[in-house]
Amino acid sequence: RAQLSGLVNPAGQSTTYSFQIGTSKSYGKTVHGGKLKAAMNPVSVSVSLSSLKASKTYHFRVVATNAAGSRHGQDMTFTTPKAKH
Repeated sequence: RAQLSGLVNPAGQSTTYSFQIGTSKSYGKTVHGGKLKAAMNPVSVSVSLSSLKASKTYHFRVVATNAAGSRHGQDMTFTTPKAKH
């Protein structure tokens, strides 16, 4: 299980957020997060994941979308631990 987190600045508009995740910078999967009220300050957001493969490095980034368009956060990585026997 993993928790992805990031910062989203709604820039005064109602904004939805999600996270892209995968084993490369091509990502491949989108995990829907939620909706933020219009605000002028960055808001911390997160989602929980399960069913990740052991001993894998995953890339992820937050994506924010509002009337102004979509913005992508920077690519981040984490590595899952080895499987327990």
